[in-house]
Amino acid sequence: MTGDFKEGTLSKQWCNNALSTIIKLSNIIGYLPGDIYKTLATVIDEIYSLFKPNICCVYLINEENLLEPVASRGLNEALPDLHLDHAMEACMALRDGLPYVACEKTVCPNRKVYGVPEYMHVCIPMITGKEVHGVLSVTFTSDRVLGKDELNVLLSITSQTSAAIQRY
Repeated sequence: MTGDFKEGTLSKQWCNNALSTIIKLSNIIGYLPGDIYKTLATVIDEIYSLFKPNICCVYLINEENLLEPVASRGLNEALPDLHLDHAMEACMALRDGLPYVACEKTVCPNRKVYGVPEYMHVCIPMITGKEVHGVLSVTFTSDRVLGKDELNVLLSITSQTSAAIQRY
């Protein structure tokens, strides 16, 4: 594989970029007042820049307790409708309260697939305390495997994002 992801290890440059991303988002989320939708768009842009996924989306829970896409990048830049069922209970990550990682052998049963059946998908619940806000969804091609450190960076970004949502 080419780029920053070599032989299962992360390059020093990628690690530096990850730390810079976390600090940047911490400053944006923690100190700057603003529009939550602009904040979410910035989070998506930073994830897209750092991880280079095919699709990256934030879904928030609306008044009807349904997943609603509010920010995304990739897939022709339109807000994608990746779920078969928009109910909170249909999302495995929200139902279990844990990140869900899908790959060729563990396909998410609530996920629409757009043209490419082989993918790697991470769905991380955005939760603060007992309050459920939504999910962060990141999709890669199947040849891209996230390591533990990369997943931890996504978890950190999701935690920061959840705190921002809670404040608004």
